[in-house]
Amino acid sequence: MFSIEAIDNLGVLKVKKRLDYETAPDHKYSVRVRARNTHPDPNLAYLGSMDDVTDVVITVTDVNEPPEFTEVNYEFSVREDAIRGFPIRAVVRRGMRVCFPANLVSEQPRNDGTQENSALMSATCRP
Repeated sequence: MFSIEAIDNLGVLKVKKRLDYETAPDHKYSVRVRARNTHPDPNLAYLGSMDDVTDVVITVTDVNEPPEFTEVNYEFSVREDAIRGFPIRAVVRRGMRVCFPANLVSEQPRNDGTQENSALMSATCRP
């Protein structure tokens, strides 16, 4: 998840791969950082090891990003004798905490000559 880069006398912690608050199993990460003097002063050798260790806790916070569907387009089929309320398929979205049921906003005929309709749906969501 994280890496460390030595720049002058600093150890710079960096994000190594994309973080996703919604899908991460944990939101806190413990990192142990060790610094070592690679050019110790021989006059101080009696002090022993010239290194130190510290523990760093990194907390990933949530960003209220816009919703993102897992697919660019969805295409479903349903029989004409389907009863009212019959579940056709799920449209999956990421990046949202709580979503109220989606509402059909508009229904448009397709332009490819078929009798099928396209529908625009909306969902009201809050973090």
